[in-house]
Amino acid sequence: MEDRYLLFSRNYPYAMGGAEQSLYTESSLKYRNSNVIYPIQKTALPFVKNLNDVHDNVTGLDCFNLYQRFFYYEYLANKKIISTVLEEYKDSYDVVVTQNRWAPAIINSASLLQKESVYYLRDETSIGIINNYYTGYKSLLKKIYSNIEYPAMLQYFKDNIIALNSASVISNSNYIANSLYDKYKIDSTVVYPKICHETLRLSYINNLSDSIVQGVVLVGDTLIKGIDIFIKLATLFPHVEFYAFGKGRLPKAAPTNVHHMGWTNDLGLPYAYAKVVLVPSVIAEAYGRVAAECQSLDVPVLVSNIGGLPEAVNYDSDKIANDFSEFVTKLRVIL
Repeated sequence: MEDRYLLFSRNYPYAMGGAEQSLYTESSLKYRNSNVIYPIQKTALPFVKNLNDVHDNVTGLDCFNLYQRFFYYEYLANKKIISTVLEEYKDSYDVVVTQNRWAPAIINSASLLQKESVYYLRDETSIGIINNYYTGYKSLLKKIYSNIEYPAMLQYFKDNIIALNSASVISNSNYIANSLYDKYKIDSTVVYPKICHETLRLSYINNLSDSIVQGVVLVGDTLIKGIDIFIKLATLFPHVEFYAFGKGRLPKAAPTNVHHMGWTNDLGLPYAYAKVVLVPSVIAEAYGRVAAECQSLDVPVLVSNIGGLPEAVNYDSDKIANDFSEFVTKLRVIL
């Protein structure tokens, strides 16, 4: 008898970013006949993927406590609720599949029910690494924020160690797998995020247009994704168009050749604008889905030499920038 899988993750099935896209693609291949439980996030409902063609049974629940900030306190506020939900649905699954913020509570609750778990690691937080990548006053604010959350964070990491030791752990890069082993001596299986190449390429081709003035593209518009580096580069290349795709907004000082394109669920659209894609992250990305998608489409890409990003471009030195000056030099060569 085949195992019955239950996908349960805070942001699944919302199109929030690479981690969610990776699990969605993985589930459509490996867990196609699974069931899904997800929290209803009213503000994110426009980003819900259509799951009915992929999963047998999809259940959205509004019983969870969802916070805009203080996610570790959110974690504590939902531990008992998560346990109750898994108990209620225990006859419909044998294995729980999960990732990200709620994963420890989901896995540990499933273990108490003698259910197996699959834990996908997509970021540093999942292996107990918390870094402050901000500078100036934002760095200070981050420290204050982290101090406020510290009691809840401490409980989260205690729970996470238990979860890591009890689940089947899948790392999305050798960088994450090695970091996990170095920190906790826990082995994991490396499975690179699945990319549906045909769907991506079809979207890319459909969006190509003579009306688009191609330039430099950034997918993500936050400080940790490198928006400051992106804008600084735009000032050095004033005759090149720069396009940032994301849910936020541009800093007021952004030059006129920088355009904010908003968020899109159309996978190939950002790449249709690209002579080159930049991934100038200051955070140690676990892998680098954007860089891998560029590789798939033969779109030039430059990444920071940090975390799993070099791995995503097969350690090709021509695609890796060690510092800002290398971004300038290598971008000039591509353009």
